[in-house]
Amino acid sequence: MAERQPAIVPETSSQPSVIPEQQLFLFREILELLEKKNVPFAVAGAFALRQHTGISRDTKDLDLFLTSKNSTKALKVLQEAGFECEVCDPVWLFKAHRDDFFVDLITGMSNAVIVVEESWIERAKPAVIYDVSTRVLAGEELIASKLFVTRRERFDGADIAHVIYGTQGKLDQLGYARRDAGEPQIHAELAAVARFAGGVHAAGLGAELGDRLDQARQQARVGGGGDEEEGSDGAGLRARRNNA
Repeated sequence: MAERQPAIVPETSSQPSVIPEQQLFLFREILELLEKKNVPFAVAGAFALRQHTGISRDTKDLDLFLTSKNSTKALKVLQEAGFECEVCDPVWLFKAHRDDFFVDLITGMSNAVIVVEESWIERAKPAVIYDVSTRVLAGEELIASKLFVTRRERFDGADIAHVIYGTQGKLDQLGYARRDAGEPQIHAELAAVARFAGGVHAAGLGAELGDRLDQARQQARVGGGGDEEEGSDGAGLRARRNNA
């Protein structure tokens, strides 16, 4: 069973988002339906960010993380309930629609290497979203999903920094990163964000993870010729040039 965290109420200037009534009804209906049918999932995206940091953000959709196996069950349940479902990318993304509103069912990252595992759902934290008792991704998995975004079309570094602070030093591992072949690079990416946020240990990271990030940062500097400002991104770029 997921461990319940103490309430976190960070100081923030953001205000709770207001969404259309039809959209709220759809979100609530899907959450209740999947809970009733015992489909294991965890809420991610803006709702998980708010749970861990107190920061509210306007969002057009609801992101649900689940394993590939359980996505099949979820799609069947939603189709039987009258939702229009589509496979946007069989590698990682499915959608459930009604009118102009939708929910994303996510089974991994679009690079086809990182996938949602059962441990992501097992480690999820209890939460109440739109009056439905459910769960959100743990801080480690939320950061892991956003680390990938820093390497593609947009940069979620600010969100990562907020989650680091919001989880009050309870991050001791990085979900998939501890098993992923690219672990040093993943840790170097997080080290760069933590350094921006005020330093690895100052950012409130767990001691074990903080030490590993310090080491990753040093490895990135050595591998990249010692240019600290270029950091992990520079090391990765050089590696890609050398392999080209």
